[in-house]
Amino acid sequence: LRDENTVADYWDGWLDTICNRDLIEHSRGKLSADLARMILEQCARLDYPTTSEIAQKLKVDSRRINTHIAILKDLFLIRSWNPNPKQTGKEMHLLFDCGLAQHLGANTRR
Repeated sequence: LRDENTVADYWDGWLDTICNRDLIEHSRGKLSADLARMILEQCARLDYPTTSEIAQKLKVDSRRINTHIAILKDLFLIRSWNPNPKQTGKEMHLLFDCGLAQHLGANTRR
């Protein structure tokens, strides 16, 4: 898997399966596979991937983003992290896999 095109094809196929089959099945057809993929991309790219930042970037209601994030957590694609539980701060959503994050456009800092 040293060929970049092969790796990209692997991740694209895996994401298609997760978003188009597992997410739809888990949500009983109520969620959008395309929106789920865009949320994953924003989790990889944003410096502070909070629900409000993702909603603002995608121009989608934050309640809809939260619904998708809950299912993506159940599918082990995203984990939420509270930067400081004893103070105010928004919960951030991070991808579980660094290879997936890199494929979706994360920089080395992310």
